[in-house]
Amino acid sequence: MRIKKLPYFTFLLISIGYFTLFPGLLQANQIAILPAIIEGKMSGSSGNSPSLKMDLEFAKLGRDIIENNFYSNVVLYSEIDSKNDSNFKSICQTSRSHYVVLDHYYFPKDSIPSVLTKVHNCRTGISEQKEIKLSGFVIHSLEKHYLSLFKFLPKRTLQTNREVSSTPDLGYFIDATGTFSLEKINLESLFKEQSRNPSGKVYTYAVLSNNLIQWKDGNFAFSGKSDTDRLLSHFNKFINHPVSNKDSSVQVILISPINLKSSIPWVTGINQSRQSMKKTILIIPYTVSHIDYQNYKKLVNATNSYSIEPIAYREVGFIDGSMGFLSLKSGYLYLTKLDPAQNKDAYTNAERFSLEEQASPYDMKNIYQKLSDKKIVQEGSLKTTTIDLLKETLEKISNPSRSTTKRFLVKSGGQALWVNANPRIQIQKREKYIMETEFFSDKSQTSGISNDSIRTEFHSSQYDYPKLLEYHPSEVKSIMDKYKLNSLRVFIPITVEDMD
Repeated sequence: MRIKKLPYFTFLLISIGYFTLFPGLLQANQIAILPAIIEGKMSGSSGNSPSLKMDLEFAKLGRDIIENNFYSNVVLYSEIDSKNDSNFKSICQTSRSHYVVLDHYYFPKDSIPSVLTKVHNCRTGISEQKEIKLSGFVIHSLEKHYLSLFKFLPKRTLQTNREVSSTPDLGYFIDATGTFSLEKINLESLFKEQSRNPSGKVYTYAVLSNNLIQWKDGNFAFSGKSDTDRLLSHFNKFINHPVSNKDSSVQVILISPINLKSSIPWVTGINQSRQSMKKTILIIPYTVSHIDYQNYKKLVNATNSYSIEPIAYREVGFIDGSMGFLSLKSGYLYLTKLDPAQNKDAYTNAERFSLEEQASPYDMKNIYQKLSDKKIVQEGSLKTTTIDLLKETLEKISNPSRSTTKRFLVKSGGQALWVNANPRIQIQKREKYIMETEFFSDKSQTSGISNDSIRTEFHSSQYDYPKLLEYHPSEVKSIMDKYKLNSLRVFIPITVEDMD
């Protein structure tokens, strides 16, 4: 195949346009940074570590700050005598650098540290220097110093993804009577947990074990025996109330299968609330029959609601020694070989029985033995996925940007945490990496912080990074609070444990 050559003028225009769009490629500068001169000791565990060569670590820190903020290529000259200024000229000649940088740090015992930075211009042969006090958080002060000192360099545009989860105001209308009463303790714990979140209000009306429960002043108020008709009454009052109607942005509804046949008032109310931009999450009970499940799906479609389909499951053992998992889901009883809560493919090729009527999770063993010829001799604890699925759905609603990120469970120094990263990142479980990321304040998170997915990279475990930016996960929040930082960029040695 012949390749057609571009006319010279066309090629020239493309080249000019390319470097106009990416000016850093045209203006990138070679900078040689020398080992720092240090007088005194930096406060903090990293600064006092006897295993670190602090003159090199501060040079690595300078290299990292410059390359992170400017289009430049920074080379560390580790074997140079930094105290000899005559080295500047020889470094310029041998390295073809545009600039040579030397930092001189002073860490007095009882006063604010400072840094004197000397920048030698290889083209003009002129050296300039600037000194500042490193008040507050030393690393951030140094970064501001460099931003001012190297403002003649083309600056990088730093992309971020720092959309803080805004926990929505919630309205719960839950009928957990009958076979769904298994969720009573789980639901009460969820209500209490979310009511403590300062970023969102929680309105709760729930029928649990035939008691109408309303959350008031940090406690549940039991309003005596009730039926689910009163739950509908509370819902109608709620969506028409000027205060709650204004504040609440998401409502979670669980209707008993018994009352599903008279669902028209619910459809009317939910669609009315949609006019106020409310989002509805309908919980489809795992106890439903196959016919009831189809009716729930009609309700979801008629109201344009979100829906979650939790499962109730337990591990079982058979008389022949084999093991499996029984579960109730979407109007069926399943027997799977894999744990259905942990494996998305568990239901592939699983045994499945359609349920003609409501089924209690406690009766899964008896139902299965009637429908098959296998005898169950061992049962594990009964578990459900209702709360996990509900939290996951609320997270997607409150922070849509999370759909463009991938979560990784990483472990460092015995502490595990979930972090956000680009979904295209290719890393392996059980492997060790150096994680580079930037944390920022996020009150909606239990830890009080989140990390920026765009600013997150996983380097090999041999990656050469400035140890002065290495922190244990438990230190991040305390440092941000101590110095009132909005964000903190860190390097953390980690092992990847799991991923979404």
